Amino acid sequence: MPNLKSTLLHACFHQFYKSTAFLHAMIRGVLFDLGGVLIDDPTKHIRPAIARAFGVTPTRFSKAYDPFKRAFFKNEIAETVLWKRIAAHLRVPAPRKNLWRDIFARFYSPKQEMFSLVRQLRNNGYVLGLLSNIEVPAMKHVLAQR
Repeated sequence: MPNLKSTLLHACFHQFYKSTAFLHAMIRGVLFDLGGVLIDDPTKHIRPAIARAFGVTPTRFSKAYDPFKRAFFKNEIAETVLWKRIAAHLRVPAPRKNLWRDIFARFYSPKQEMFSLVRQLRNNGYVLGLLSNIEVPAMKHVLAQR
């Protein structure tokens, strides 16, 4: 059973925000993250799948990947360069060119209720934005879904 404080807080919150005109006047835009918000977070699946493509354990792959991770995230090195460097470190052949995007696409699972909310907000005139620390190949896949 809710206590008096939480009941009053809920009532005040509801009263304050029930006016969509007030909300629209105060809030002009909404920013969304991608993984875990607009889509199910694929992060836990990506590294193991890439490790399998290299034919190594996730731990071994991570040790080879980690020195290049920052440069890859900042788009300072291309995916093909990343794979060549990791392959050289692991002493295995480099996998195909679009491996990251292909693996991301395999685990890409949009949350339909969130995309419905995004459409609703857009139709009501809100400015929408996406801020995410997603890798460039994954972002290319996301943008191709529009």
